[in-house]
Amino acid sequence: MAVAAFFEAEDTPLTPSTNPNTDTKITILEEISEVLQTSSDADHRRKKHRSLLLALPAELRTAIYAAALLDNDNDISLLRTCKQIYMEASPTLYQRPVSFSSQATLTSWVERSQEADLKRVRTLSLRLTDIDMSSLFDNDLERTSPRPTAWRLYQRELEKLDRALRSLSGLRNLSIAPPEKIHSQLLKAMYLSFLAMIPTRLPVLSQLTIHDDESLMNKAPSLKLLSSHARLVFDTVKRPRHVGSSSSEASTDLDKMADDVVMVDGVAIKIESMDTD
Repeated sequence: MAVAAFFEAEDTPLTPSTNPNTDTKITILEEISEVLQTSSDADHRRKKHRSLLLALPAELRTAIYAAALLDNDNDISLLRTCKQIYMEASPTLYQRPVSFSSQATLTSWVERSQEADLKRVRTLSLRLTDIDMSSLFDNDLERTSPRPTAWRLYQRELEKLDRALRSLSGLRNLSIAPPEKIHSQLLKAMYLSFLAMIPTRLPVLSQLTIHDDESLMNKAPSLKLLSSHARLVFDTVKRPRHVGSSSSEASTDLDKMADDVVMVDGVAIKIESMDTD
């Protein structure tokens, strides 16, 4: 009887529990299971979506990065997709055309960038500007170091530009705009000395565009060295107008730079050219 009663009890259909605590636990477990399943499905979809690109050969991924990033008008949100894509695609950004409103912004950018990335730069535009002369009037400077001379400040600026050109040895296209106001012989000397560096510092340059008059060839004869491998373009359309002088007067001022000695405030200063080996 007892055994028969046991089997009869086991065969009896189950009825819902009347214990509210049991119902609550079952509901919570069901919710947790549903959340875990949803999260797992989302992770699977992300992995599947990501693998569509990362499963391609490296050469094809590089071509895709170039097509997506080399145009300056294109969005760079691709770099935020995942860490691997960021590491692989970010060097491509250095192949986009870059433009600098002053040599100070250029040299600062060069100092912050990796050498390998700088060698990827192909197209660059630079507007030269006058330098900051405020240190000449800093009374506190003499307490820590000798006060620099105006010529030394320009020479330091030229040295920074020289280092920048050396770092950008892969440049193919370079555009240079002179300072808007060439009001000193030292600034003119820096400008012409910088132009003279370009042929030897940029061995693979294919085009140099200078927004100035073609008469510069007489003041920076080293530019003629470019004729063997690069195109030299003079574009006066974007040339800045020198305030306080006509174009002929500005040209006459630059003619004075043909000699190795310039007059600054009545003092003869010898122009020391940079080493161009």
